[in-house]
Amino acid sequence: MAPYLGQCLCGAVRYRVHREPLAVYACHCTDCQRRTGSAFAMSMIVRPEDLELVAGETTSYLARLPDGRTKSGQMCLACGTRLWGTPVKHPEIRVVQPGTLDQPCRLAPALHQWVSEAQPWLTLPPGVARYDRDPPDPRDYVRLRRDKDNPMNTSVIQVGQLGIDYIVDGAETKSLGMFELTVPPGSNVPPPHSHTNNEECVYVLAGTLLYTVGAETRDLTVGQTMSTPRGAVHAFSNPFAETARALIVNSPDIGAQYFRDVAAVVNAGGPPDKAALASVMARYGLVPAPPN
Repeated sequence: MAPYLGQCLCGAVRYRVHREPLAVYACHCTDCQRRTGSAFAMSMIVRPEDLELVAGETTSYLARLPDGRTKSGQMCLACGTRLWGTPVKHPEIRVVQPGTLDQPCRLAPALHQWVSEAQPWLTLPPGVARYDRDPPDPRDYVRLRRDKDNPMNTSVIQVGQLGIDYIVDGAETKSLGMFELTVPPGSNVPPPHSHTNNEECVYVLAGTLLYTVGAETRDLTVGQTMSTPRGAVHAFSNPFAETARALIVNSPDIGAQYFRDVAAVVNAGGPPDKAALASVMARYGLVPAPPN
């Protein structure tokens, strides 16, 4: 928890961040690789009023890129360590370099962007959001940081017509997870599939779900349940007149990020990109059932 203290390489400049950052992320674009001389850059977004220069003196820097963009911020006058930047398009924030914190291990990125340019030998951690370029919705920076800080966050993830309301996200700790699934009548649903890594249990809260596990198909009504072992093909749908709600328990949890990644494909507009959807499923250990 805040505050966070940091300094430059030579120790002449000391600073303090008084409140929790709005966002923490890693960027793998080639600009950030050149800027840092490393495989990626870590960034921490804070409000200007939350950043205090405690000791020493900074000087401004300005870098002009070949395409006309500029990067500006503050660095140590003595050793040249870049400490924070001020985005040209967003002067209302500061982007602190969290590698300059006294304890950078206290903050892990909530998302990885520009992974399309990431070094091929780099393995990204499971369960963390990743984007080929910048996140399409800038609010993801703040939302994902908030959700990482609060695994009990219950904001609804909309995947097409389906609603995923996470109660417990156990992905990061590889523990049990729980969410409420809302399935309106006639909704488009996932294709039959199995889980390589997870066991699943469904408990119907409202309405009726047509649920299949292996060769068994049942109309599950309120209070009824079915379990899906690892590797078992299962599927569900709602061909009935009433919206169905069910409590889903996964052990270990697949994680809310899986559904966000699926939502990014399904909600993009037009028919879903089947190859992109298959890629997301494979990344989380889901295996589509072979066609009959």
